[in-house]
Amino acid sequence: MLILVNQQSQLITTSSTTSIPIASTAIEQKYSEIARGSCSIEPRRYSYSMKIVVVVDNNRFREDLETAWGVSIYVETPKTRFLFDTGPNPDVLEYNARKLGIDLSSLDFVVISHE
Repeated sequence: MLILVNQQSQLITTSSTTSIPIASTAIEQKYSEIARGSCSIEPRRYSYSMKIVVVVDNNRFREDLETAWGVSIYVETPKTRFLFDTGPNPDVLEYNARKLGIDLSSLDFVVISHE
């Protein structure tokens, strides 16, 4: 199950295995011409930066960061900032975020990948 929550703790979306066939069907319908080879796709010629930072995990790659069994990943693009999972311990998350210069209050949303 994937749960997406915004900064105000409002549920934005949730997905489970029941939505996968629906998404698959929609993708097949939208891109069916491509699959049959009747059209071509032009590559997009633009780029943007994306910053991905592991905030919490169980490996000590920096002596000044705490470890915990679990994961939390910060993602920043020019348009949004979000956290993918929060790790198992809020104190470790807050401590590491502060050490890494990440302002958790500026997040647009948090993705919780499992319960």
